[in-house]
Amino acid sequence: MDWKKDSYLAVFLLILSGFIFYRTMEMPSASAFFPELLSILLAVLSVLLLISSIRKRGTEADNEQAAKEEKLVLPVVLIIASLILYGILLQYFGFIIATLVVVNFVIFATGYKKYIKGFLIACTTTSVIFVVFQLLLNVRLPAGVFFS
Repeated sequence: MDWKKDSYLAVFLLILSGFIFYRTMEMPSASAFFPELLSILLAVLSVLLLISSIRKRGTEADNEQAAKEEKLVLPVVLIIASLILYGILLQYFGFIIATLVVVNFVIFATGYKKYIKGFLIACTTTSVIFVVFQLLLNVRLPAGVFFS
């Protein structure tokens, strides 16, 4: 990102952290500890981002970095869309099919080109999760509308 976008993001996150901290004041102290801690951490990181963006203002490397980061936008959007798709597929097709489809999609959306190996990774991931949760921990995984 260029320094202006970083600066705007840092200011937004700083305001957000202040809002979160303000909202935690209404909570009981035991419940508010973790959100307060996270809001303070967010504020500190926002200030560091703001300082970093001010320091790199006007550098030539900033333009090259922005071009590289623009190439990363599409895979991020595709992964976010796949998470939404996962929620929909999970309801209708169940855990196994939905997870296979979405893990394959994410693997290939990130630019992985070995299709057979990617499919085997998706199958292995789905199988391991299934065995751990369904068989070892006795946690029922969604079967889906079509398979229940």
